Amino acid sequence: MLHQGPWGVFNANTGAAAGFGTVGYYAVSRWAEDWSNLRDPKNRIDALDPLKYIPFNQSGSIYLSLSGNFRHHGFYDQKAGFGTLRTSPSYRSNLRWNAGADLHLGEHVRLYGELLSAQAGGINYYGYAGGRWRSKLDAQQAFIEVRGHMLGATMGAMVGRMSFLDAPPYITAGSVYPAVPYSWNGVRGYAFWKRFRVDLFDLTLTNNAPTTAFHDQVGYRTRWYGAYTSYAVPNFKFLNRNSQVFVDTFFMGYLLASNPIASTTGTIAGSTRRDTPGMRVWGNAGPIEFSLGGMWQGGEFRAAKYGPTRPVSAYSFNAQISWRFAHWWGGLPLAFKPMIFQAETPAKAKPAHGAAFLARLCPALTTLT
Repeated sequence: MLHQGPWGVFNANTGAAAGFGTVGYYAVSRWAEDWSNLRDPKNRIDALDPLKYIPFNQSGSIYLSLSGNFRHHGFYDQKAGFGTLRTSPSYRSNLRWNAGADLHLGEHVRLYGELLSAQAGGINYYGYAGGRWRSKLDAQQAFIEVRGHMLGATMGAMVGRMSFLDAPPYITAGSVYPAVPYSWNGVRGYAFWKRFRVDLFDLTLTNNAPTTAFHDQVGYRTRWYGAYTSYAVPNFKFLNRNSQVFVDTFFMGYLLASNPIASTTGTIAGSTRRDTPGMRVWGNAGPIEFSLGGMWQGGEFRAAKYGPTRPVSAYSFNAQISWRFAHWWGGLPLAFKPMIFQAETPAKAKPAHGAAFLARLCPALTTLT
C-alpha cells in the first residue's frame, strides 16, 4: 500500500514526479507520506499504524502522524586510499536517527517538526573533517503548510525549515547523504493541475556547524532559489506495459558567499552567483527507464577583497537509460549513464581562471568539470 499524496499522474515513478522525493510505503521526506487512509479501520494492517494516525476529533480530520528512522552505515578499508590515507585497517561507523511529528489541522493546514542527531566514529577512522557527518540534537525540519484549491489546481505554500528535493537527481544527489541531510529555510509554493505542475522556491541552507544542541541557525551563506515545471505526457502502452513520460523545465539560481575556484597556484577565494536554466525528459516506456537532461550555467565569480569579476559560461548533459527486469528479485535494472560537463573560459580571462560548472548539492559532479 502506497502512502502518496493527492497528486494524480505525478504519483508515477514512486511519486518522484510530484517533487517531494520518492514516496512508497514510506518516503525519503517523511512529511510527504499521507496516512489519512487509516481513517478506515479496514486499512489498519500494520502493528505501528496506531502511531501513524492518532485522531483528535470525531471526523478524523485533525490527526497526528509520528515517524522515526534509525540508520547505521559501516565502512571497512584495509588500506584506505591505497595506503595514502591509512596504512592499517580502518573502520568508520556512522549513526543517524530522526523523530518526526506531522499534525494535520483539517484539510488545509498542517504543522511538521523533526529532530535529528548524527554521530560518526570508528577505529583508526578518517575523512570526517568538514563533512556532514555529525550533528547534535536539533530541529532538522519545522514548517507550516497551507493547502487549498484554486483555478482548477491543488495549491499550497510551505514556510519554515524543510527538506527540498524538487530537482533532477543529478542536482540533488548529495542532499540526503552522507549522514546529515541538507536542511533549508524559506518558502516554497506549488500548484498541481491534471497534467501540469509548477513549484517556486527561495531557500537558504541551515548552518548545522554549532556543536551545541538546539543551536542550528538559519544560514545566509548559501541561497537556492528558482522555479520548476513538469508536464505529464498522456500515458500509453509499450511492450504491453504502462508507460509515462514527463517533460520538465526549470531555473535554478545559487548565491554562494564562499566558493573558491581553481587557479594555477591553488585556489582563489571569492563568492559566486550561478543562473542555471535547464530541461529534462524522463520516465518509462514499458521496461525501459530513461532520463535525458541538459543545463546551461551563467553568472559570475567575484574574487575576495574587491578582486576582479569573472563571467561564467558552462553546461552539462546528463543521460541515463536502463532496462528493468520486473520479474527478477527486487526488480533490478541494467543501466548505462553518460555525463558531459564543459566550462568555457572567457576570452579575457587567464586559462585557469574560468569557473567550472557548479553542482552545489552534488559535489562529486563539480570536480568533473
